[in-house]
Amino acid sequence: MNSKGSNEPVEMLAGETLILNTSTPSTVSISIEYNGSGGTDDSICLAAPSGGCDGHIHTAQLNGTYMIQGFTGNSGTVRVQCGANLTPPAIEAGGTSAGVVTAQGTGALTSGAASSMAVGSAISNAINGSGPAVSTQGIFLTTGGSAGMSKGWVSLQGRSFDGDVDGRAYEFTLGTDFQVAEGTRLGLFVSTGKADLDVSGTSVDSTALTYGPYFKTQISGMYEITGYAAFAKPEYTVGGTSYDAERRSGGLTVNANYVWGNTQVQSFLGVSGFKEDHPAAGALAAREVNMVTGSIGTKATFASGSALQPYLSISADFSRFDDGVNGRKTHSTPRLGTGFDYATGAGNLSMDVNGGRILEGTRDVEVRLKYDFSF
Repeated sequence: MNSKGSNEPVEMLAGETLILNTSTPSTVSISIEYNGSGGTDDSICLAAPSGGCDGHIHTAQLNGTYMIQGFTGNSGTVRVQCGANLTPPAIEAGGTSAGVVTAQGTGALTSGAASSMAVGSAISNAINGSGPAVSTQGIFLTTGGSAGMSKGWVSLQGRSFDGDVDGRAYEFTLGTDFQVAEGTRLGLFVSTGKADLDVSGTSVDSTALTYGPYFKTQISGMYEITGYAAFAKPEYTVGGTSYDAERRSGGLTVNANYVWGNTQVQSFLGVSGFKEDHPAAGALAAREVNMVTGSIGTKATFASGSALQPYLSISADFSRFDDGVNGRKTHSTPRLGTGFDYATGAGNLSMDVNGGRILEGTRDVEVRLKYDFSF
């Protein structure tokens, strides 16, 4: 279509995508309006030297006619694509829109993985007492009690990123659990998290309230199984566009605890993952983001029985993920940690530093401080 003064009707079904491309982004401005009037389902892109309307995406929320109107001081041409499951040429060309779309997926993977790992490790710390899982981070407080008592705990966790993704994420979690049978505990938790990320110059910020159940069951004197399920509706702001997504996550871990001389050893094998559904919002199309991670690791706590017990941890994560645009990819990383447990009169204090790579090209570092006590 010729952009200057043009009005082009396009018939669309809800969920279909409209993609605009122009070789003159500095002179072309375009509005897209449902039934030719604003306020129902519409978007606009303005002329700009870089990007502009080139690669602008609009996903229909309704069935019907969408009017594409060009308004500009100079003439220009616009290429229009319409349909389902389109791959925007701007993405292939690496344009400005491609950067925002890629940042959305990478940011969602990073914040979703950080929140899921934080919640999972907080729960693991809560139900394993002073024997936390290897891949842990943040500040942790729990009220322990005896095996048959109800327990309450609170966790504050933080994580920093640098590399392809820069920024920080925080998670504050509350939970309680109780014994339902010999060697089996059930609990509920609620958690609030926040991530402020920069992905190649595009800001991706999110907040989420997460909640769900968890459990621990002893299957022998040495082995136990822990697990949780979590639900959240994270609020995202991607390059100025805000929307609510839906996240479902969970994890299942087998732990082995044993003693070697005066060294306590905890090994684990687990799987965890999350899935997020992102709706169409502004120029961003609907997508699904997901990640599944298998983990294996060991933590050795030395000087068992003494007040101060230093420890080392090593683990490995193997992930498969999909950002909703570039298809499935895989990633693996070692994760190393060190810290100490200190027995106080009322309970136990522990602190460690843990680091690895949450995604290829993005390093993450955590500091964890934990205190637990009986009441």
